[in-house]
Amino acid sequence: HPHSVDYFAFLRHDAETGQRCLVVLNFSSEAQTVNFDHSDQPSRLLFSSRSREGQVLSLAQLSLAPFEVVVIELP
Repeated sequence: HPHSVDYFAFLRHDAETGQRCLVVLNFSSEAQTVNFDHSDQPSRLLFSSRSREGQVLSLAQLSLAPFEVVVIELP
């Protein structure tokens, strides 16, 4: 989905620390499921605008609540 109007996603890289983060924003009032090429890499949820306690995070099929924002650290 390189040109989706429902969500916006980008990679952020910190040159000093080497940290890479995937930032995803759902602009829709509907839940979205998005797929990323980084699905085979371990990832860590750094932030979500909704409670994700106990949920397994999968970049192969990332489910987003309406208007949710997530920040995910990649290796």
